[in-house]
Amino acid sequence: MIHDDFLYIGGLKIYNISDPKNPKLIFDKSLGLGSGAGVYAMYKDRYLLGGGDKGFFIIDVSNKNDPTIIASILEISLYNGLGDGHLIKVVGNIAFVSSEAGYLYAVDLSDVKNPKIIGSVKAGGSALAVLGNIAYTINRVAVWGFYAVNISNPKEMKIVDELYTISSNDIVAGDKYLYTSSGHVILPIGGVEPPLTVFLVEVHVSRTSAVISWQTNKEADSLVKYGKIPGKYEYQKYDPILTKHHSIRLDNLEANTTYYFVVVSSTKGETTQSPEMNFKTLEEDFNSLVLEIKKGWNLISISISLGDQYTAKDLANYLGDGCKLIAMWDSSKQKFMTYIPGFSSEEYNFQIKPEYGYFIYANEEFSIELNGTFIKIDSIELKKGWNLVGWDREEITAKEIAQSVGKECKLLAKWNSEEQKYIVYIPEFSFEDYNFKLRRGEVVLIYMNENKEWAKP
Repeated sequence: MIHDDFLYIGGLKIYNISDPKNPKLIFDKSLGLGSGAGVYAMYKDRYLLGGGDKGFFIIDVSNKNDPTIIASILEISLYNGLGDGHLIKVVGNIAFVSSEAGYLYAVDLSDVKNPKIIGSVKAGGSALAVLGNIAYTINRVAVWGFYAVNISNPKEMKIVDELYTISSNDIVAGDKYLYTSSGHVILPIGGVEPPLTVFLVEVHVSRTSAVISWQTNKEADSLVKYGKIPGKYEYQKYDPILTKHHSIRLDNLEANTTYYFVVVSSTKGETTQSPEMNFKTLEEDFNSLVLEIKKGWNLISISISLGDQYTAKDLANYLGDGCKLIAMWDSSKQKFMTYIPGFSSEEYNFQIKPEYGYFIYANEEFSIELNGTFIKIDSIELKKGWNLVGWDREEITAKEIAQSVGKECKLLAKWNSEEQKYIVYIPEFSFEDYNFKLRRGEVVLIYMNENKEWAKP
């Protein structure tokens, strides 16, 4: 398969094909995927999906010179007799995986280091294509079957049609039709244009909120209907913006409570609705830190226990493909250190500490939730010049911080990621309008005219 400027073959060779007339082999070593091995799909631009008779594998190829297997599901055999059919298609966070003459699996990739089979149906094939909410699997032997499977609910996939008169080594989906390598042109289930389809991607919950995200195959609006009783949705939240990537945040929920919901999207006379699902908010005493990441620059702190050796690389992996850069301010040297996922060497993989703030550059808007034990750092050494201090306790104002630090503090600033600009407070000079509030997980920039050990209020 080809992704960006690289060609991936078998199990595993990697070529740099940025110059098509002069391809360069940059990696050639078997990763132990088994017989009939192949690679078929890319997830989040860095995880290669493939396998052989030894199972289904996820391979981190962020370093093309040293690809690494990070997870596997051994019960899924991906032996491909002729090795030329597509066996994996990714929709949202779900990989649909076809095992020849066996099962079609739905694998949840939300945690790439712990993929889980969430559904299966006996409709495997030598090749797989997806068009709308239907997966098509075809076998190289006709009597093994050609199947159409409704995958709108990956946990309960259903065969909607099957034939035993055609065969092929591969099948691909175009805009309107299906094409097989044996010469068939097939009209898909439901006619020429696939119907509007919703794929639920994920739900992130805290004690009093939830973020529900999903995708559609066409641009559509976003609606979540929810309530505490199955089938009865007394609340709803709507976003009229047409998009294929949907995200709705539900606030003012009750802690430790189960909510039932459906997601609905509509466009041009079509409406589609997911099956009813549910989530449970966290208990009152459960520590949860939710960070809203905006497109562009963000300034965050991690005031929750994530281990002694949590690094920029770990944080970038958790943030996902939307994170393009993490920067740390070294107050002793008064300069930045920058980590770029998939590019920076290990010497730039700095440790993430709760007492400091970190710049995040994102190419999309998303939210993350960190669960664990809140950490409070009671004192920090402020250096002459600029300091980025992570806030790890209850809400406080800029004026209160300035009074606590003392006369050495000459300026405070907070980054507004929504407007992509700073709010600046100068002690004994700025009007009250600039006396910003600081909350847990946010960062204050403090300019000092000399060093000082600061005991936080």
